[in-house]
Amino acid sequence: MPEKKGMPLFYIVCALFLVLIIPHSFAEPVTDQNSSLELKYDSDSASYSFYSLGNGGHAVYFDNPGSITITGIKIFGKMYGNSPDNPVHVRLWDKNFNNIYAYDITYKDFPQSDASWITVPVPPLLRTGDFYASVFTQSAPQGNTGGGVSIGYDTSTKSGHSHILSGGNNKRVQDVNIGPNKTIPPSMIDWKIRILYSAQPPAALTTAAQTTQQPAVQQPAAQQQGIPISLLMVVVVVVLAVTGISAVGYYKYRKKSRISAPQPAVLDSQIPSDDGHHDVFISYAHVDKPTADAVCARLESQNIRCWIAPRDVPPGKNFPEAIIDGIEGSKIMVLIFSSHSNASEHVIREVTKAISKSLLIIPFRIEDVQPTKSMDYLIGTPHWLDAISPPLDQHIDKLITTIKNFLSDRKPAN
Repeated sequence: MPEKKGMPLFYIVCALFLVLIIPHSFAEPVTDQNSSLELKYDSDSASYSFYSLGNGGHAVYFDNPGSITITGIKIFGKMYGNSPDNPVHVRLWDKNFNNIYAYDITYKDFPQSDASWITVPVPPLLRTGDFYASVFTQSAPQGNTGGGVSIGYDTSTKSGHSHILSGGNNKRVQDVNIGPNKTIPPSMIDWKIRILYSAQPPAALTTAAQTTQQPAVQQPAAQQQGIPISLLMVVVVVVLAVTGISAVGYYKYRKKSRISAPQPAVLDSQIPSDDGHHDVFISYAHVDKPTADAVCARLESQNIRCWIAPRDVPPGKNFPEAIIDGIEGSKIMVLIFSSHSNASEHVIREVTKAISKSLLIIPFRIEDVQPTKSMDYLIGTPHWLDAISPPLDQHIDKLITTIKNFLSDRKPAN
């Protein structure tokens, strides 16, 4: 059947319309730095309250055994009273309270009625080691005309990572009781302050040692202006109409011009994982979660299906039972090996189960530590992949190659 020449030109015109019109039709969005990963100690439950500090700072100490690129700080809070232009100081500190990032917003950046999350942007900042994130609101007491900002806190987690910092120039932990009648110590709550991060290195690496001056204060992205809603609606309607016409035309064109051709083979790792089977089970200690998340994201970007807790634990299912199902439904175990997983009884049990199910075990070593006798007994002979020296990405590339080779060898013959 002769090929139709007019249709491809039509699709090119539609594609140019979408590419050229859409980017200029909307205001610049609130920055979220494309971060799909979060560091947090609070939960997503509805069990939370609010508290405002005068001269002190709401602070969370984040464990960070590896290297991450910080891209944003999320804060859950609400404004009360007047003085909407009063400043809120958002800061990042190393564990010795050397400042590594500063950003100022105002009371009016928080909602005044219902609390919600706001995102404070951070230019991609490479961070190795533990650090604090703090919020200083300089709030007046509730009911005072000066107004202030109340920060949310979670009463269901109690991780011990939340603190109160002293005001003034000499920053230090100065925990005092909060809540009604000031009866709740910070160790019994978790401030709703989170870190957005990426496992990818920033384009221009910025380390704490290089950041010796506070960056200039920037205006929050939420204040940037866009075009009127009515014009946005017109653009959306036009785009939907063009997309619909293009889809119908393309379908008809393909239906008429399709020729028979052999279909490419599909690897096991490209089949959706809704059948309960996965290629890789990722075993790790909870403090190594940033590294485990980075490995999972890269593997899945290469169509390697991963099972990782707590993401893949079905709601309401017994956690140990879900772990066993995840191992039994996988072909490979990637063990994020560190001093933490080396000493973890949970990880030992997972490795033991994986051996009993004949999974290939690939230890991905991120620290230069010797395995315990129990761990050495279990994984002393498999091939180790060392990921001790940065950058992490090149070691993950080797891991991807190893896994793909194994899955290819196991693929049944046609």
